[in-house]
Amino acid sequence: MKTRLRQTAKLCHWAARLRLPLLLPLAVLLVALWTLDGASRAEARPPSFANRTYPVEQVFHVLGALNAMNGAPQEHSSVVFHQGYVAQVYSEENDRPRGGIAFFDLTDPAAPRLVARTEENTNRLAEQHAIGFHNQDGRQYAALLAIDGVEIWDWTNVAQPQQVSRVTLPGVAVGYGVGAWWLAWQAPYLYVSGASNGIYIIDTSDPAHPFLVDRDDGPNPIPTSETGGFRIGPIFAVGNLLVISANDGRGY
Repeated sequence: MKTRLRQTAKLCHWAARLRLPLLLPLAVLLVALWTLDGASRAEARPPSFANRTYPVEQVFHVLGALNAMNGAPQEHSSVVFHQGYVAQVYSEENDRPRGGIAFFDLTDPAAPRLVARTEENTNRLAEQHAIGFHNQDGRQYAALLAIDGVEIWDWTNVAQPQQVSRVTLPGVAVGYGVGAWWLAWQAPYLYVSGASNGIYIIDTSDPAHPFLVDRDDGPNPIPTSETGGFRIGPIFAVGNLLVISANDGRGY
């Protein structure tokens, strides 16, 4: 900063000799300060999982783990990246899952660092086979599977994740046979595979007030008798295509 101020003083000196307006050095000073401020903001950005070079003895070996030792006390089935952090939604596979949400900094893969965790309003979160994301009105939302349906959370601030809403889906319960198994969020619609129940379609135009879509003369959920006759597992919405696959047999 002292160097920049000395440079600015020199500019002022030359401006006086050449009878230039003082706006020039002032502008330079403002640019210098703005640049410094911008650099500070860049340094404050969330972490990222950068490419690294690993010695041969570490290749295909476990470097670190997310578990009860560092902030994730229950089971989980997947993790996702969000704002540069690894997000883990943990729970148990029963009707009292003791769920929670944790965010980790994996800048050093060998030493995962817990940066935030909550177990507030997470007591109905299920095993997360998939997590959906949607940005709306400056907020970052995540759709999570629950033991009786789905929940929408605001993950804009990872230090304070907030439950925004929840939808109880008729027929959904704990287990592989009738559980909420997978989801795909292509706003404003959220598609949820309900195993033997079929496919649920939820309108999330207002994330705070989601509701099951009225399909006029068609049922919601769409029964498996109309989707190939198999228990539905993974589901993916791609453009105007909806891809589903079976949990317990061949078919797609």
